[in-house]
Amino acid sequence: MNCTSCGASVENTSNKSSYKCEYCGSYNYDEKYIEQRFANLNPTKANEIFGIAQVRFKSGRYEEAIELITESLKENNDCVEAWASLAACRIYTLNTANFDKNIISIEQCMFKIQNLDSEHSEEFFIEIHEKLLKKTIKLSNEWIQKSKKVYKAYESTDANKAKQSAGNYCLLAVNMIKKAHQINNEFTDPSVKASICILFAIFNLEALKDDPRFWFTKSNAQDVVQSALTKNKDSTEQLITNLGLSPSTVFGYLKNKPIAKNPKSKSGGGGKKEFYIIASILIIIYLIY
Repeated sequence: MNCTSCGASVENTSNKSSYKCEYCGSYNYDEKYIEQRFANLNPTKANEIFGIAQVRFKSGRYEEAIELITESLKENNDCVEAWASLAACRIYTLNTANFDKNIISIEQCMFKIQNLDSEHSEEFFIEIHEKLLKKTIKLSNEWIQKSKKVYKAYESTDANKAKQSAGNYCLLAVNMIKKAHQINNEFTDPSVKASICILFAIFNLEALKDDPRFWFTKSNAQDVVQSALTKNKDSTEQLITNLGLSPSTVFGYLKNKPIAKNPKSKSGGGGKKEFYIIASILIIIYLIY
């Protein structure tokens, strides 16, 4: 079989419902094996299986917990707690290689919870979202550190390549944070925490702060943070401090607004050009006659 994340060939996957890729470290799941195994399970064992999964979860054995929760859901697909636990396990096993795949799985879990228990789904959503954002911010720092390294590597030899390459890694960090937050837009306002971290990712290098690739995202994040400071300055400053940043640093982020192009300047320039063309024609006519 091939890894669904990187495409590498994975050996020794027989008789396993999940297997780890030795190249990228992501986990894959053999749905056919799982279905065959479930065919002989007794539905009354679903709670027992989920109980064992919870023990694995509490001991930090998240991959084993995922396998067991998946088994229990095959027997009882309507267990809200099992779907919430599966989402949590996906969060704790997140890495930069499996991020997009796990995000999809987490979102599916949240949709299932909403359909099963719409009255209490908000409580589950907020808890899952907070855990997801916390883990994502930690992972985004990996891309931010890589952006710094690649910029330093090319800075002295090719400034354009340094900026382009660093910006690409920064985009990965920013998009990762945006995906984690947007997964729960139904129950949360624009996240101040996510916006602060997006600004940190963009401003981590002086060369990137005015990069046009980040104008729209930067402007939105600045508006969210500024609004939070206006509503409650003390709590927002405390949040900034809790994220390991100084309020004065973030205030600096807010001052660097994207420079909007003035549409009049283009038309004005065009008018001048047209004036000179007409004047030149008149001079030529005058000289001829």
